[in-house]
Amino acid sequence: FASNYDSMTDDAAEDILKESFKVREDRDDLLKDYAKRMGKKLPATKVLRWVQIENKMGALLDWQMAQIIPLAR
Repeated sequence: FASNYDSMTDDAAEDILKESFKVREDRDDLLKDYAKRMGKKLPATKVLRWVQIENKMGALLDWQMAQIIPLAR
């Protein structure tokens, strides 16, 4: 993103979009996998709390990145 910031092409933007969605999808898949594993040993309320905390931490990281990364031109 940074290397293409001043001269962003549609192809570069599409690549960034694909990668961004892939990262989110991979993170969600990992979260589901761990929740499923944890659900075999822990009550659903504990697993839900863990997922909520993970989501809140992810939101904080997203917010921090939003402060640093400028919008595409």
